[in-house]
Amino acid sequence: MKTSFVFEFLKAAKQGPRFFFAPLLGAINGFRDAVRQAMSEPDGRVIKNSYSKEFEMRNDTHHRDEIREAIFRSSTWLPDESQEIELLRSWEAGGRIFSVEYKGRRYYAAYQFDVDGTPLPIIGEVLLRLHSKNPWRIAAWFHFPSSWICDDAGPVAPKNAVSRSAEILKAANQAGGTYIA
Repeated sequence: MKTSFVFEFLKAAKQGPRFFFAPLLGAINGFRDAVRQAMSEPDGRVIKNSYSKEFEMRNDTHHRDEIREAIFRSSTWLPDESQEIELLRSWEAGGRIFSVEYKGRRYYAAYQFDVDGTPLPIIGEVLLRLHSKNPWRIAAWFHFPSSWICDDAGPVAPKNAVSRSAEILKAANQAGGTYIA
């Protein structure tokens, strides 16, 4: 026979882990939502949440801009001003490289190229596996450390591991159509 004390104790014990991890899960979910919103589609579509539309759009733009700024400042980017514009654009159209538009100009991440200025083959292979048409999602995937690519210090950003083909392709396969490395 269950007494009310035993019943309540067992009920609390079962719910205990949920109460313990609730703040952590809330923080994780909040961060995940912020990243999703920051990487919204180029046409301005945003993920719906419980805030008013005006606040939601202002907040999404702010977070997206902050993340894009961090991505842009953390790498070397080549402006679309060189004499090789047509070549760069043909490589991009062929799926060998990607570019982002930043402050009204198009830029190419320098880590996509070898010392001779030709696209690294691994970049095109990754682009095929990511299935994303959003250049900022692609840039975010290359920017943020991936648990699939590690060294002694921990996870490594794919942009810093372009010479490690097997690991970077495994990470791209795992990411699929997401921006999460």
